[in-house]
Amino acid sequence: MRNSVETVIEAVYDDAIDLTDTWGELKHPDIFPAVYRRWRAPKNTEECQQMISDLAKLIVCINEQYSESREQAMRLGINPMHDRPTKDKLKTIRSARNRYEAVRRAYIHWLSCKEGDSSVIPETGVTQYSAKARLDALAAAVKKLLEVYIADLSDEEDSEKMLDELIRLRRQLEAVFVT
Repeated sequence: MRNSVETVIEAVYDDAIDLTDTWGELKHPDIFPAVYRRWRAPKNTEECQQMISDLAKLIVCINEQYSESREQAMRLGINPMHDRPTKDKLKTIRSARNRYEAVRRAYIHWLSCKEGDSSVIPETGVTQYSAKARLDALAAAVKKLLEVYIADLSDEEDSEKMLDELIRLRRQLEAVFVT
C-alpha cells in the first residue's frame, strides 16, 4: 500500500512498544485497541487537528487508489468481484482505509473530549460504520442542521449556542465521512 501522505504523528509498528497509556482515559471503546497501541495521543489540540487533517488526506488518497484499481480492472475487461487477484487487492485497500478511518476517529474523539464533549462519536458496539449507519448519521445531521437553521431564522437561540451546535455537528460528520 503506497502512502503518499505523511502524518504529523507516525505509527509505531514495534510490538515491544505500546502507546496506549499516552491516551489516558480518552479512548473510545469501539475503536480497535491496536490504534491506541500503535499511535500516540497528540500533545495538544493543534497537533490533533493537524493529524485529523493529515489522515483525511491519506484516506482520500486511499479512496482514489481503490477507484483507480477498480477502473483499471474494468478497462481490462475484468470483473473485480470475480477476479481473485483484483478482489484481494481491493480488499487490502479497503482494509487500509478502515484502519486509517479508525485512527482518525480516535483523534476526533480525543479532541472532542478535550473540548468537553465526549459524545461526538457515539458508542455503537462496532468498529466500522456500515452503509446504513453512515446514512443514518447523515440523516440525523441534516435534521439537526434544519433545526439550527430554523432556530436561527426565528431568533430562538443565541448565535454562540448555534455555532457550538454546528461545530459539534461537523465533528460528528467528520467521524463518519472524510471531509
